[in-house]
Amino acid sequence: MKYFGFLYAHSTLSVLGVCAFLSELCRCQIHNGVRGKWPPFSKPKPHSETETSEEDSKLPHPLKLNPHSHFMGSANSLQLAQIHSPQTKLTVQIGDNVQLPCKVHNLGENHVLWRHGTNILAGSNITKYADNRIDMLQDFTLVISKVNRSDEGDYECIVTTWPSLSIVHSIVVHDPPTVSLLTPTNLIVTEGESLEIGCLPSGKPLPKVVWSMRDGNMPLVLHKTFLNQARLPLSNVTRDYTGLWVCTADNGVGRPAIGAVYIRVLYSPEIEIPRRRAHGGQGYKVQLVGLVHADPKPEVRWRKNGTLISNSDRDDRVQMELYERNEYRLVFNSVKPSDFATYSIEANNSLGVDMKNIEFLGVPDIPILTRWEAEDVDGIQVTLYWAVECYSSLIEYKLFFRPATIPPADDLSDESALIKLAIPADKFSDTGESFLHTKSFTLRGLNRSSIYQAAVQARNKYGWSLLSSLCYFATFPNSSSTKSLELEQVMSKMKTAYRVETGFTRDGGSAQKSTDASPPSSSSSVLLSPGERSTILVLWAAIVVVGSNAYGASGRWL
Repeated sequence: MKYFGFLYAHSTLSVLGVCAFLSELCRCQIHNGVRGKWPPFSKPKPHSETETSEEDSKLPHPLKLNPHSHFMGSANSLQLAQIHSPQTKLTVQIGDNVQLPCKVHNLGENHVLWRHGTNILAGSNITKYADNRIDMLQDFTLVISKVNRSDEGDYECIVTTWPSLSIVHSIVVHDPPTVSLLTPTNLIVTEGESLEIGCLPSGKPLPKVVWSMRDGNMPLVLHKTFLNQARLPLSNVTRDYTGLWVCTADNGVGRPAIGAVYIRVLYSPEIEIPRRRAHGGQGYKVQLVGLVHADPKPEVRWRKNGTLISNSDRDDRVQMELYERNEYRLVFNSVKPSDFATYSIEANNSLGVDMKNIEFLGVPDIPILTRWEAEDVDGIQVTLYWAVECYSSLIEYKLFFRPATIPPADDLSDESALIKLAIPADKFSDTGESFLHTKSFTLRGLNRSSIYQAAVQARNKYGWSLLSSLCYFATFPNSSSTKSLELEQVMSKMKTAYRVETGFTRDGGSAQKSTDASPPSSSSSVLLSPGERSTILVLWAAIVVVGSNAYGASGRWL
């Protein structure tokens, strides 16, 4: 019975093996003129009656064969051929080198073939490969050098057993990004027009595209692709759009790809004046500066009191210069009193014209109140300090001050309770190297615990300067301008508190009822802490008109 069982198993295996052998013969191909020689297969030797059943009893059932293994050899020494490499899926880049493993145990007299699609790439019985990038190692690992796009796909390692064994590896080839522009590399538009720039990205995976302006004022803008095109519409362009616009495509493979479009925006002249009031002194060098922005390049001219300054009319003291790219200068090498006037810089091109004025004055520059200090010496007194730039001797100053109004005013247009003092200037030498004049003055007889406003003017032989900015000072003992920030914050809260508590606003120097003011409510007090609220209420009650006092020889009433 054991013998007949062995014959039944062996005959079943032989039938299956013959079918597999014929199937593999049909699949054998000639690739680029290289023929893969099919190996001879061993036939099982006939069994004699003397062969014991011990080995036969160890045979596995034919229906329980491993799909990656198969019987090989003679019936009395049957062994399993097995592939011990797992299937893999590799993602690579163009130019990489790839190794696909296929380790086979118990190969015996069989062979190993590698197939890509319908092409046989390599085999243990093939000595010459059609593609010199292909090689197979001793352990049947397939090596592909310098991968290209055509190498993407499935690779099957086949063992020519009865039936055959195989595993399949997959390769996915990623491409680095590339960019093709959809618009010319140079575009010219007129300010106010609209245009669209675009680029065509490619690569695997599909790159993301970012349009940006190189060294410009425009922020980075990310745009989704539509039909594999990244387009950036630009509407109502201004001169700020002039520059290099860069399309950057990045998919994480290699370096990002870029494409660039230069946009030139044509526009009418625009003039910037750094200082609308220029100050100078007789015999000194002064420059009047105008920044002209225009494309096409403009024609620039200077005028004095409306009259064109021509090369024939001006003397060698006055020069017209172009400094750097768009900075135009009118230079006075040695100022004369007749040079003080209103000058105009005019620029025009084919798209328009622009003109700006510069006042060239001999009067002092605007004074600056620098600091103040309060002392309690025989009553409260406050010392104010200020500075002014002037190229000639000053004659006198005007000091304006008054108790702060409710709410605090931003100027001195309301002259109620305003006190004006004339203060002689110190002597000054016109030949000195410094043009900065400094002065201090002490106010006495002020009300305690009050807040005041002050401003200063200066005069020389050419006239009066503009009024300085308002300065707040307080008559609290030992207070000073080192706490001026706190004082400004208190004054700001005083304005807020006044609007909340009274519903009034200041308009044109006079208090008027606000039509949209909310009625006072207890919840409004959250704007101020209890301590700040009490302090402001005290300040309101303390602000009164300063009585007349004698200021001695250093100042006089106006």
